[in-house]
Amino acid sequence: MKYSFNVFVLSIVFVLFHSCSNINGVSIDEVFLIKTTQKNSYHLEDTPYTGRVYEYFPDTEILKQEFNVLDGFLSGLCNEYYVDGVLKSSISYEKGILNGLSQKYYQNGQLKESVNYSQGNFNGKRMVYWSNGILKELNTFKNGILGGENLYYYSDGKLRKSLRFDQNGKRNGIWEDFHPNGQLKNQIIYSNGSIVSKSDTYDFLGNIIR
Repeated sequence: MKYSFNVFVLSIVFVLFHSCSNINGVSIDEVFLIKTTQKNSYHLEDTPYTGRVYEYFPDTEILKQEFNVLDGFLSGLCNEYYVDGVLKSSISYEKGILNGLSQKYYQNGQLKESVNYSQGNFNGKRMVYWSNGILKELNTFKNGILGGENLYYYSDGKLRKSLRFDQNGKRNGIWEDFHPNGQLKNQIIYSNGSIVSKSDTYDFLGNIIR
């Protein structure tokens, strides 16, 4: 009876320990990653894992990354950190596929990129920033296709390029390039992917060079 009681107690302790472990998550070293061409899945003891997964920087207790898994697949936010604890990226997943708002940051904490995904494809505005916080790129996507007006800026905020695409991703409308001082460099007009007209090329003083 005493032996049976001890086995019973040990069983309870084992279950409680693993329950607490799953609440807090498991180390990335404890799960096994299965890679496929579609999407990856995480398994714990040959079973699709559900819960939090974390990883520390080597030989430290500083969190490097953490993410949630549901039935083996990434679900929710996958956060990655710099060694000083600053958030490096926050990527949104649903059933192992990129879905929702995803953001990346510079080590100074400044937002580097913000983009929305819909079932693995860029969808909506994609914004990229210089490390000083000034907008670097503004792109427009619809279901993974680049369209509409797309703008590119120098690090001081001056417009560098303006490009336009139709709803099928073909070059369409006025394309312009500018020098850092704001002077027009050249202009090309497209229609359905083909060049309609092309301007001369100018230097930063406005003189024709080609």
